[in-house]
Amino acid sequence: MQRISGLDLAFRPAILILFLTFWVTMIYAVVIHTRVWDEYGKPLADVIITDGYRHGRSDEQGWIHFETQADSVSISKLGYEKIAFAGWKVPASLVLRSQPVELPPIKVTGRFESDFISSPDVLSLRL
Repeated sequence: MQRISGLDLAFRPAILILFLTFWVTMIYAVVIHTRVWDEYGKPLADVIITDGYRHGRSDEQGWIHFETQADSVSISKLGYEKIAFAGWKVPASLVLRSQPVELPPIKVTGRFESDFISSPDVLSLRL
């Protein structure tokens, strides 16, 4: 017969608490229900919400319905500022401010060589 020491009995509740904490965090989910507006009071469609694993979009009226187990979410749309929240602190109504998209300057280099100058049409036009 195996004898159970006091040390084994002390670890059992700790292991059980650790397992239950892990299990509860795995099934815990935050449901986000919010509406997104621009600075002029118009609802914004196609706003992206992500927790880094899953993505969602707002509908034509600006409504977002999103479920996450992550601790934070980010909300963005091209041409607007990007904002981030803790998953459980997303307000019921959001305003995204417009932010212009600035593209870096484009430098075009190259050499132009044309055989067009010696064509008969150009010669006839010069006469």
